[in-house]
Amino acid sequence: GTQSVLAVLFFTDHVVLWEVCAIGFANGVAGAVFQPGVASTVPRLATDIQGANGAIRIAESAAQLVGPALAGVLVGLSSPGGVFVAHAATYAVSALCLLLLRLPPAPVRVATGRAGAVFKADLVEGWREFRARTWLWGVIAVWCLYMIAVWGPTVPLVATEVV
Repeated sequence: GTQSVLAVLFFTDHVVLWEVCAIGFANGVAGAVFQPGVASTVPRLATDIQGANGAIRIAESAAQLVGPALAGVLVGLSSPGGVFVAHAATYAVSALCLLLLRLPPAPVRVATGRAGAVFKADLVEGWREFRARTWLWGVIAVWCLYMIAVWGPTVPLVATEVV
């Protein structure tokens, strides 16, 4: 999808910053839709849900650590277009795995007409749990600072340097 489009744009030397930003936005929207769907499959696939979620988060963190370094090596060995070809290939493998996945039937849920009230109650409960775990406040604060101070300025700088 989008990674293939970026690869073509880089290989044809027709890439401009607004295209990279638009594709980044599209990827963000797709991720926002995709992640909750994937998370909802864990209880249907794993008996140890906490362990499965832990394994998923470890794999995601490892990918976030190794991915940028590997991308840098690929840029050095090939080109930015080559990085996006590799990234598109990882998306293709992921899509194939999801297509081959056979989920057990979802449990039948009876509609009560109280979805809004349940959603609000879930939000209140989630906020209460967050406030009860004071150690988590520091983790969230550090990640917010990291995203604002490091990740935010780095992406446009790298994009303007590459484009």
